[in-house]
Amino acid sequence: MSISVSIIGASGAVGTTLTTHILRSGLLGAYDRLQLVGRGVPASAAKLLAIRIDLLDAFDDARVEIEVVPNIEDVDGDIVIVCAGKTLSSEPLNRRSMGTANIPLFERIADACASRVPEALFIVVSNPVELGVQVFSNKLNRHRVLGMGAQQDSLRFARAIAKDLEISRREVRASVLGEHGQAMVPLWSTVELMLPDPVLQDALSQLKELSGTIPLT
Repeated sequence: MSISVSIIGASGAVGTTLTTHILRSGLLGAYDRLQLVGRGVPASAAKLLAIRIDLLDAFDDARVEIEVVPNIEDVDGDIVIVCAGKTLSSEPLNRRSMGTANIPLFERIADACASRVPEALFIVVSNPVELGVQVFSNKLNRHRVLGMGAQQDSLRFARAIAKDLEISRREVRASVLGEHGQAMVPLWSTVELMLPDPVLQDALSQLKELSGTIPLT
């Protein structure tokens, strides 16, 4: 059975990177579909059509169908990844201002998805992640709505530990909880090394001890 993944906000920096990562990862196979969803304006559709050609040039051997649809109301994926919205990098917005700017878009996308694909799995990438999850959970089955904030911050936490220990991040498991961004809380009790190296274990113990002396705020 084929799988269809829709990316809302596929023309933005995060969405474009995500499309490439999905195709490179091999998560989709032959005859699966990657749907790039536009913003309902000609410029967005034109950019996505150009991105589609580049992706086909690079990944056509995988035989994944890459489709461009011009409007959010055209979404019909089994998995819907939401990357649309203003970001902290596009202009100097704090998270509260960014939430105020993005909530109308979150509402519009959630309404369209509730009408078109209520049984899809939704992954919210757009910031503020927690606000996006709340909006989608209010309009859709909350058990089918996921935010990626804690996962991304957990990867960053693991990367920081790996850098200090001079090893690969793949050798570290670590988790954080809390609001995505500055309010995240690193959970040192979850940190594990996949390498049975006593020297590294001692170094990790020293990092954990040092972390207890540094305030979180």
